[in-house]
Amino acid sequence: MKEECDVLRIVEDKYQGLVSAHRAIPRELWLDIFLYAQSEYSDDLDPLKPSGIIWRLSHVCQAWRDVALSLHSFWSRITLTFGERVHTEKTVQLLQLVLDRSRLLDISLHHASSP
Repeated sequence: MKEECDVLRIVEDKYQGLVSAHRAIPRELWLDIFLYAQSEYSDDLDPLKPSGIIWRLSHVCQAWRDVALSLHSFWSRITLTFGERVHTEKTVQLLQLVLDRSRLLDISLHHASSP
């Protein structure tokens, strides 16, 4: 039993660097990376679109979620597309969540209509 534990500790030590590599990156660098992603994927920033880049980044791990939630500018550009999306109670709840996350930033509200 002791030998098995020793082997597992060796394996754990060997791969621990891979698991915790993101922890070695300073938060400021993560902020820069997310801001870069924001500029690079500007067409995919609608926080009301659950498949958008904002939601994907915020669901990778807790560290990325913390960074995404702290970038209030991620949550301040909202596009309401009428005709394409049914505005249900769920959409209203999502809109409230996005407004809460944008904090006190000015909201950029865009209106679009589907053909």
